[in-house]
Amino acid sequence: MKKTNLINSIRLLFCLTFLFILRTNLTAQITVELTYFAVSFYDYFPEVSWGTQSETNNAGWNIYRSENGNIQDSIQVNPILIPGAGTTTEPTDYDYIDRYPVYPEQTYWYWLESISESGEIEIFGPITIVIPDDMPVVIVNFIADYYDDLVIIGWSTEFESSILGWKIYRSDNGNIEDMINISELIDGNNCPADYEFIDYDIELNQTYWYWLECIFFDGDTALFGPIFVFTGQLSIDEELLKSQINLYQNYPNPFNPATTISFSIPEESKVNLIVYNIKGQKVKELAASKFDKGNHSVIWNGIDESGKSVSSGIYFYKLSVNGKTEEVKKCLLLK
Repeated sequence: MKKTNLINSIRLLFCLTFLFILRTNLTAQITVELTYFAVSFYDYFPEVSWGTQSETNNAGWNIYRSENGNIQDSIQVNPILIPGAGTTTEPTDYDYIDRYPVYPEQTYWYWLESISESGEIEIFGPITIVIPDDMPVVIVNFIADYYDDLVIIGWSTEFESSILGWKIYRSDNGNIEDMINISELIDGNNCPADYEFIDYDIELNQTYWYWLECIFFDGDTALFGPIFVFTGQLSIDEELLKSQINLYQNYPNPFNPATTISFSIPEESKVNLIVYNIKGQKVKELAASKFDKGNHSVIWNGIDESGKSVSSGIYFYKLSVNGKTEEVKKCLLLK
């Protein structure tokens, strides 16, 4: 009888010990206790806010946004990790302004990612917001690209109202507190327009972040971004190029009035080479026929399909081989 009681006691002690260890491990995996997670629209931008009751080894946060409710199609809206509170049992509140351009009456989904100091992640959300339809400015493109010794920043507006102009800001670490103004005031058009700015003061093999400030006539401002660009080029295996489809950077670039676009194909193929503007509209079809194996070049003289000269700005050229899109590159026309 005593032996049976002893065995039962050992079993009970083992079970209690196992449950304690299991509970401890599960607790260690829970880095944050979230109390709220919300998004609202304030001063031209969505503002994401959230709070925690407690945090354990929480290194920081990332915020993701999607236009279709699918997290696989989302973008990260914070350029650098938002610092967490580490380990605390005190309530903590956070907020972050999503300064990437949004579109009126569009629904956006947001997710919140917590990252522990050991690298474990926990995802919260999604939550949604519908953008109001009375925005004074609607930006449909905001891009930056590196060419030989310069960075071209381009943006397009679908709607502008009461805008005095624009300024460009730059940082070399992604931190908004460290950004500096690199442009004079660029006049607004107060109608749909395409803009560009060239940053000549750059260093090679450096990542830069850019913000776009919209300045209204009443003195109010809205800061969009950041976008980033790396001022370097990857090395290319010349032997590998011979067996691949390749689209090369146009030359000269920037150009006026004409530029040469080159490509190579490993076998005889049907090739389409089309130029688009920054809005994605077709400007000119440069090639639409069969080409032999090897290297080929096509000249674009800055003329569109109707025979008119196009305006200065950033353009895209797309190479398709046998009906499949292979590569897209950008070029800059400066008049």
